Amino acid sequence: MFVQYQAVEVVALDNTTERALMLPSHSGTRPPRLGDTGTIVDIPGPGTFTVEGFENKQTIWLADFREFELAPVGPVNFSVEYVARLNGRTYVFARLLGSKTFSVVTPSKLAGAAVDPFLEIPRRLDSSGAPVLDVFAFRLTHDDDAGRFVSGKEVQLTTF
Repeated sequence: MFVQYQAVEVVALDNTTERALMLPSHSGTRPPRLGDTGTIVDIPGPGTFTVEGFENKQTIWLADFREFELAPVGPVNFSVEYVARLNGRTYVFARLLGSKTFSVVTPSKLAGAAVDPFLEIPRRLDSSGAPVLDVFAFRLTHDDDAGRFVSGKEVQLTTF
């Protein structure tokens, strides 16, 4: 069973599925292909999911799928930047390694530690003044898991 905002991979394209294919109005759009990843943006009915596909941070397709055509995205690699305690909660700030699409749903784990279905891109600029868009803040479900995270350590995000 999938949930809204979950990252998925297209694993089948059933020609009998009526696709409400909606293409954005910029160049570079195309229909979905096997192996594409995207994010579930709507669940219009039982077993039907509207998924948005991205490439280079631009929407390339928006289409409806049946459940058997999708699979959860596998583990995603991150490098821990730092751990912080804010407003009584523990957050792990980690840099995405690669460019894989991902989502944080219940249950999700970072290095085996449960994380809440919360994800934030902190506002930060690099030394040239450009925004940093590959560092994410994960909120730990259990604060005592903070000891698992050390700056520079590579960790995996898994969703089930």
